[in-house]
Amino acid sequence: MTVPNIERLGHRLYREAWRGLEAPRHLFLFSSSTLRACVERSGLQVLELRTTARTARWMWTASRLIRRNGTLPGGSPQNLRPGLRLRLRLEGLMFHMVEHMMCWAKKDAGEEIVLIATK
Repeated sequence: MTVPNIERLGHRLYREAWRGLEAPRHLFLFSSSTLRACVERSGLQVLELRTTARTARWMWTASRLIRRNGTLPGGSPQNLRPGLRLRLRLEGLMFHMVEHMMCWAKKDAGEEIVLIATK
């Protein structure tokens, strides 16, 4: 499974405007440790638990738009004026690069948690 990582940089920067909240789709938000505890408590064995920066660029851009507009315009940044769209793309790319480097340095630094478990 892959879920947003509540303890990462995107949530710290954007709080209530963070794209990972996605209410009502995400009823609970997890850190790596709380997700591991829930999975193990359910009787499953964790095979792999890591984070990824794979969606960091999108999370940055979407969160910026949510903070700016209160919602995503049409669900996509494509509906923005070209100058703002380019700026958001570049900012998102920089955020992705920073978070990707953080993932190398610290296992739990990515915007999403990836968990593989077995019974």
